[in-house]
Amino acid sequence: MTPLYVFAGLFVYNVAVTLLTQAESRNRTLVATAIAGPLGVVSLGITAVVVTALQGHNGTQIALVYLAVLVGNSAGTYVGASVGKRWLRSAAIRKLSER
Repeated sequence: MTPLYVFAGLFVYNVAVTLLTQAESRNRTLVATAIAGPLGVVSLGITAVVVTALQGHNGTQIALVYLAVLVGNSAGTYVGASVGKRWLRSAAIRKLSER
């Protein structure tokens, strides 16, 4: 069950981090601020689950946690980039289009 928690946590975390990076680069400060706050709590939770799982002596569990980290990071970044590409627009472009 722990690898599932690790995957879910890292997936959500990486989606949020990717959106945060895109929001910051596109001068969307309110969006970036709204993402940055809860991100710290998610990060602490993920770290606690991963460290607890890696302290065990079950080799299969440890391997599955490593796999969950790899897949969660990759999938979260991919989905975050796709969502951000569609929903986050540059503030400068929006101002130009209003002229």
